[in-house]
Amino acid sequence: MKAILNRAVYEKVIHENPIKSVKCSAKVEAKRPRVLSNQELKKLATVLDPDLKELLTVLLSTGLREFEVLSIEWNDIRAGVLTVRGDISKNGKARHITLNKLCEDALHRIFERKETISGTDKIFGHLVTNPLGGRTGLENRLRAAFHSAGIRGDGLGFHVFRHTFATRLIRIGVDIKTVQDLLGHSDIKTTLVYLHTSEQRKWDAVNKLIS
Repeated sequence: MKAILNRAVYEKVIHENPIKSVKCSAKVEAKRPRVLSNQELKKLATVLDPDLKELLTVLLSTGLREFEVLSIEWNDIRAGVLTVRGDISKNGKARHITLNKLCEDALHRIFERKETISGTDKIFGHLVTNPLGGRTGLENRLRAAFHSAGIRGDGLGFHVFRHTFATRLIRIGVDIKTVQDLLGHSDIKTTLVYLHTSEQRKWDAVNKLIS
């Protein structure tokens, strides 16, 4: 109603919106991000070549953003911990992610296939320096893999793996602050989108104690 009356003012049908100071009290729930099910992940794994399968493993184990995963270097890994440098993170702050065994094994396979390796080499640099056209080519390969696996819908791309990583952590009981740190969110409200409605209410309830 408020928008309609604002339009009426703009069209000079009325001089002033009589409810311009009224604010909506209803809370609009944020749209849930697209998340891949275990069944979809299994289907996807059957159609991926080794390069993309290893990329998928790292994304699902770390929750890295597209730019981050394509920018990490071998020097960023020390004693089973991946450091996302401040110069490649979205908020400009470095963060540290412990690598699980699946992720370490995937990285080891990549390492073993390399003839020569420098510490400053990008781990997934070979995926964006191929004849398929850099990042665009990589995105096309991912889209083709989703299509081959029979996975349809909006939100299919690099970010769906980050969403899936976060959602899986929440489902197994990892606290929201840890999920925030792993994702590198500056504001915890960004992380709260991964909570279900019931969990969100509980979060809101306990945080009233400190407000």
